[in-house]
Amino acid sequence: TCALPIFLTSRGAEVDAFQERARGLFSGPPALYGLYRSDALGSDDGLQEMEADIELPLWRPGQRAAEQRAAEVRRAGLEHSRGALALTVAGRVRDAVWEVVYLRNELRLVKKEWETARALQLDVEKRVEAGELAKTDALLSREETLRKETDYIKAEAEAEHALLRYQALTGHDQLPGDPEEPRSAQQAITPAHPLLEDADAQVSTAQAKLGVASRSAGGNPDLLIGGKRERGGAGEDYNDSFQIAVRIPFNIGPAAKPEVATAGTALAETEAARVAVERQLSTELRTAAHELETIGRRLTQAREQNRIAAENLHLARRAFDLGEIDLTGLQRVQSLAFAA
Repeated sequence: TCALPIFLTSRGAEVDAFQERARGLFSGPPALYGLYRSDALGSDDGLQEMEADIELPLWRPGQRAAEQRAAEVRRAGLEHSRGALALTVAGRVRDAVWEVVYLRNELRLVKKEWETARALQLDVEKRVEAGELAKTDALLSREETLRKETDYIKAEAEAEHALLRYQALTGHDQLPGDPEEPRSAQQAITPAHPLLEDADAQVSTAQAKLGVASRSAGGNPDLLIGGKRERGGAGEDYNDSFQIAVRIPFNIGPAAKPEVATAGTALAETEAARVAVERQLSTELRTAAHELETIGRRLTQAREQNRIAAENLHLARRAFDLGEIDLTGLQRVQSLAFAA
């Protein structure tokens, strides 16, 4: 995300360059042509010829309009790219936020397990001193406490690492106050989806490039304007002249076809990519809706399992206090309760 403004600025500069070229008077940069001719190393009759010309590349009919159209399409595509990138970044930020929330919740749960194991250890040690339980129970409870403490240290590190990833992604130290968002009422992918708009813009750009290639195939004509100063031999007067020349390439033959064919292939690939994006978005939407429905049913089951496990744990603790089950049995029920 930190590189996003730089990327958009670079794209904007590229679009500006295309627009500036399309507004230009010539199709390319002018060139200076110079010539000096002498027979000093030949017959040495005093022949001299000096020529200076400027070469101006001209637009083909319709080429400049095609370039301007392509520049406008690129400008519109840049705005659609902003929306697509913003949506993509928003998804990454949401994932990062909920990773932190999830791991912090795991941390709270593991901490509760550790505290519960520690409280049980203290109770067991007191009962061992009172002669109610064997010393092996004290060792067993202490081992369980150490294991839960290790789990807590690991969960704490994972939660901190998730926060660091969020900070690196967003540049912010704090999470949003309330990360929960209402569920969208939209049930289908529409043409206004930012990723589809971006794909459509890429198709339009490819079409515009094909138009430019069609108008530019074979090269551009050149206008040559300059002057010549010459004399045929020593003692003769110089003859000064003005000249103008035009070079017009023909847009025919196999040499003019590859660029158009390449642009046509790029257009076909872009259109295929647009169809693939639409299919992927529709598939992801249906998958997400199904997952949400499934998770809703699982949540209902998990709540019921949690209720049963909590009641079972309460009975197990009473049974342990009465000596009806041993420490291992209580720890097993306790683990199941926390898992629920």
